[in-house]
Amino acid sequence: NETYAVTDALNVALGLRYTDDAKTLNSTFKTTDGSCNQALAAYAGLASVVGAAKGQAITNAMCLPWETEAFDARSGVQTSSEKRWSGAASASYRWTPNLMTYVSYSRGYKAGGANPPGIGFSVPTDGGISLVTPVPPSYGPTFKPEFVNAYEMGSKNTLFDGALTLRGDAFFYDYKDYQISKIVDRTSVNENF
Repeated sequence: NETYAVTDALNVALGLRYTDDAKTLNSTFKTTDGSCNQALAAYAGLASVVGAAKGQAITNAMCLPWETEAFDARSGVQTSSEKRWSGAASASYRWTPNLMTYVSYSRGYKAGGANPPGIGFSVPTDGGISLVTPVPPSYGPTFKPEFVNAYEMGSKNTLFDGALTLRGDAFFYDYKDYQISKIVDRTSVNENF
């Protein structure tokens, strides 16, 4: 990034960035305890105390996919590699010692990536205990790199021998593949908007 004094009043700034981004996501599913197996083993006793329907609801909750030890050791690897240019250019002009105006343009970049693998599972639909059956993890979803073209113009004005400073600017940001994060089933997932 460098600023050049073209004249005593005019400055031009140029900046350039090259990003070489490589990512590897290693994911392994591991529960803290055998909650589903314990719940299934205790179901008969639990149902006799709280009733079949409530016992089934408790057991089903303890056998949700992210709490079932049947998924332990499910793992996956995702990789990505990106090479991108980004940069900025601006010009400022000092009309008087107290008044300066400027314009600028910049292109920003944020790398894409991958979310942890989803847990594949199937659940019986017979209304009984929801025993889940693990299947290989699904990879993704991935999300694209984010780009923004930013435009700005403004002025800086000093008045009353420096007692008052007025600044104003206008800007516009044009995003492509804006990245957002949201929580889905207790997991943070990134995606493009």
